[in-house]
Amino acid sequence: MYQYLHNYPKAEKNGWSENVQGICHDDKYWFVSNTGKGNNTGTLWKIPVIQDLASSSSVILKKQYGHHIGDIDHYNGFIFAPIEKDGKPYIAVFSAQDLTFVAKQRIKKGSQFYDCLGWCAVNPQNGMLYTSDHTVISDHKPNNGFGKKKSPIMVYSINMDKIKSLNKDRTQAAGGYDRTDLFSYQGFINIYDINGKSLSRQCMQGGCFDNSGFLHINNGYEKGYANSKGGISVFKVPKIVSKNGFFVRRLASSNQKSGFRYQFTGWLEEPEGLTYWDLDKLQNGTERHPKVCGQLHAIILDNEVFQKDRLYFKHYRRICYK
Repeated sequence: MYQYLHNYPKAEKNGWSENVQGICHDDKYWFVSNTGKGNNTGTLWKIPVIQDLASSSSVILKKQYGHHIGDIDHYNGFIFAPIEKDGKPYIAVFSAQDLTFVAKQRIKKGSQFYDCLGWCAVNPQNGMLYTSDHTVISDHKPNNGFGKKKSPIMVYSINMDKIKSLNKDRTQAAGGYDRTDLFSYQGFINIYDINGKSLSRQCMQGGCFDNSGFLHINNGYEKGYANSKGGISVFKVPKIVSKNGFFVRRLASSNQKSGFRYQFTGWLEEPEGLTYWDLDKLQNGTERHPKVCGQLHAIILDNEVFQKDRLYFKHYRRICYK
């Protein structure tokens, strides 16, 4: 469970707030993904944790990629990003050091490719990548296929040796080869509510793990999801992965009112990415900006029609898990 602290930045237009999609970090930097208007100008941003996130001058590095970039994650010196391109989504890998593209791969859910990828997250407990289609739906077996834009949460091993090799040989990486040796299917998990009832989440927007293997997912889109249908859900995920699947029960979920409050009206306000970073206990002398603290950090995008989008960045302190 979490206690809501505050928004910062709040209703801010800061350059990277335009159609912002994702957030992650290493031990010193924030990494942000956005798509700009028209979903054709995907950009990655790198920002020191000491800098003021409300200021556009806080960015020290940005790289355009050209396509819709969803909620990203950092692992072992690399950024893992779900990309949408012409209805053929894939996972791309970038160097966290300079945001240079390394490689990409379309991945399958069972016997077919994904229709939509909005998020991915790496579990530090086992080094595997988790993702889903537009809708997370339980009680499916991967080899039996799925409905369009539906899947359980799928799990893939990461070939870090190959990724590091491609990053070292930038001439090969620059070719942009669509590889088949970066990610391999390992299993899936079905999600259930606190009472053990099958749970579905539509409009998947974000995902992240904490250091103990708790998976946080974020979903929703505009008005219909500003209630129990949308927001943040927390699950304890086993370290072991099985191709027969695991059932995981939701331990906590956000609400619109108090405590674990993730408030959005739904009127052009859209849940987006989230990340877990214990800013109350930074290591190696790293200093944070004084207005950003807590452990869980989640984005709300205020989609503006005739002007630049606004960003709400919500911060939470971890209390306990029931």
